[in-house]
Amino acid sequence: MAEYDRFAWLYDIEYRNIVDDIPFYIESFKGVDSPLLELGCGTGRILFPLASNYHRVVGLDISSEMLKIARRKLRKDYPDLKGLVKLIKGDMRDFSLKIIFGGVLIAFNTFMHLISIEEQDSCLSCIYRHLEPGGKLIISITNITPELISSRDFYCHNSLFSIEEIGGYLQKYETRLFDTVHQLIKLNVFYDIVDKKGIVTRYVREMLLRYFHRYEMERLFISNGFKVSALYGDYDFSSFKENSPYTIWMLEKR
Repeated sequence: MAEYDRFAWLYDIEYRNIVDDIPFYIESFKGVDSPLLELGCGTGRILFPLASNYHRVVGLDISSEMLKIARRKLRKDYPDLKGLVKLIKGDMRDFSLKIIFGGVLIAFNTFMHLISIEEQDSCLSCIYRHLEPGGKLIISITNITPELISSRDFYCHNSLFSIEEIGGYLQKYETRLFDTVHQLIKLNVFYDIVDKKGIVTRYVREMLLRYFHRYEMERLFISNGFKVSALYGDYDFSSFKENSPYTIWMLEKR
């Protein structure tokens, strides 16, 4: 996960304008008065909107560079939120913050970085200790459909992003290989930065993710002391179906 240090600035360019999931989290945590914790907060894409809705929010991330960008945003773009936001460098697999939270969020496939059962259990155990009784935990990951798995490996041209800072753009390509025996996704991501002179600089990132099946996750949560309150398939609160784009777990500390 510390690999994100090298690509934090590219990550921020790629995802800073994604907002579709933000109203879902704001609505889900409405009425929670105790502080919130976002694990894998990155550069603050979700954290700052939550704080803007009068939540006290702690953001934890393993990447120093991600947090550096988030702190710069807090200083320049969200100075009024300084009293509501705390950013901490830490590992979601093993953390101790001495704060009890009313809600915890693991968004945007971050839970898929936990490859082993031991890492998953350790993360959930830490969360359990930091949640107040009845506290909420929301975990969102991509729904890996049978059709997607059966494709085994493929190449895709994801997106094109404008980079105002250099007057150029970012073009992203991606290859994916599904290891169905070990339930792993091996990603190779290629970022081509094209500046205003047309000069191309390529950055390559390799990433390994664990994908999950529905009842595998449900048993994982139950065995770590959580009750499943709801399971959604998209950020419009629609019920989970086989072809839903996401698996969004609404959990409660028992």
